[in-house]
Amino acid sequence: MPLEAFKQRLNALTQDVENPHYLVALSGGLDSVVLLHLLAQTVPSERIHAVHINHQLQAAAGDWQRFCQQLCRTRSLSFESQPVTLADEGGPEAAARTARYRALTQLAQSWQQQLTDQAASANARVCVLTAHHADDQAETMIQRLGRGAGVSGLSGMPSVGSVPGAAQITLLRPLLDFSRTALQAYAQSEGLRWVEDPSNACPQYQRNRVRHEVMPVLKSIWPAFEQKASQTAQWMQEANALLNTLAEQDLTGLNHTPFHLDLRPLLAVSDEKAPDRVRLKNLIRYWARRFWPEPPSAKLLEWCLNQLQNADVQAHPQWLLSQTPDKTMVRIDQGRLYYLQNPDEVYEVALTEFSPHGHQFEAVCLLDALDAFETTRPTAKIAALPADWLAQRPDRKKIKQWFRDQRIPWWQRRVWPVLYEPDKQSIQQGVLLGYDPQKQAGIKR
Repeated sequence: MPLEAFKQRLNALTQDVENPHYLVALSGGLDSVVLLHLLAQTVPSERIHAVHINHQLQAAAGDWQRFCQQLCRTRSLSFESQPVTLADEGGPEAAARTARYRALTQLAQSWQQQLTDQAASANARVCVLTAHHADDQAETMIQRLGRGAGVSGLSGMPSVGSVPGAAQITLLRPLLDFSRTALQAYAQSEGLRWVEDPSNACPQYQRNRVRHEVMPVLKSIWPAFEQKASQTAQWMQEANALLNTLAEQDLTGLNHTPFHLDLRPLLAVSDEKAPDRVRLKNLIRYWARRFWPEPPSAKLLEWCLNQLQNADVQAHPQWLLSQTPDKTMVRIDQGRLYYLQNPDEVYEVALTEFSPHGHQFEAVCLLDALDAFETTRPTAKIAALPADWLAQRPDRKKIKQWFRDQRIPWWQRRVWPVLYEPDKQSIQQGVLLGYDPQKQAGIKR
């Protein structure tokens, strides 16, 4: 694998990135050692920062860390190691991946801040580099195919993307076009040394079984299988981009937040103009993938479509996503889809803090409808008060009627926001957000 091919690939991936700096995930294995070696011959050393994520799972973990440190010292490259602890939930492969990317995110953000604070590199942008190659891509696609993945899943790993859970950090995979065989041949020709992780041969891990049992059979039938799989992944990425463009067009004009999608305008149109189930499913999937921590399952999407087509306005169906650590669920009410965490929890939150529902408040607009008010004003606190407080107010019937008029779902009413000044003697001074007991309308201040 000539060095020139890598240089061309890296330049193509970073053509839109101003002054890129590279945080390299260095495990000490063949792939990452080759990546670091190629990168060190391509860009100045001051733009490279190697990081080793120590999973602390193997007896030799300390030796691998010292190997990586010595490798970087020999090449005069900056180096940093980060120990991580794996969560008990999920399988070991998924837990290691989650912990690894979380650590990479923190390290990238820290280096980005350091560069920003320096006048000479204020315009620098940190990109995370991983050493995934063509065989990794093929193995990923086989695993996802076995799970019944769709277009998005079979798109595999993109060459340019973002770190999982940190959309603002660019993730580059410049070796995706090169096979493991090509990397090993290059390493041997350059006299490179690397460490071997014995867990890579352990058959209890699904990826290892795909690598050692499935891939050899496929390559015996199609010798260039990994290259063909990469080609298919590229086509799937193009198809997925078109689906996302269509979903974005459908989402335009719909009232939506990360926790709420109002589909009534689409559901109310005539049958001739209404989107079909496939297109509606694509829209919901796109919205959920943008904002939810985990993409929706095929079963959940089918359930949403069936419930949205149910004309029973008295029904309030819900789909429980998780019991712990937070009670997360999807609820549907009269053509509106909600993603909720701890939906029945009553809480008080300072204006600039995050609430359990994930909102961050910077200013509050007291409103009944967005187009009915002229001004906004910051306030010191926003709180959601218990339902029994609302029940004690003399105008409680009007409040109930207002909820009905606004078609507020019954399960939202108990935690409907109430504004109050913290220096008042009594919270009875609070005002139901968007409701004026005297005018039965929003408050103008």
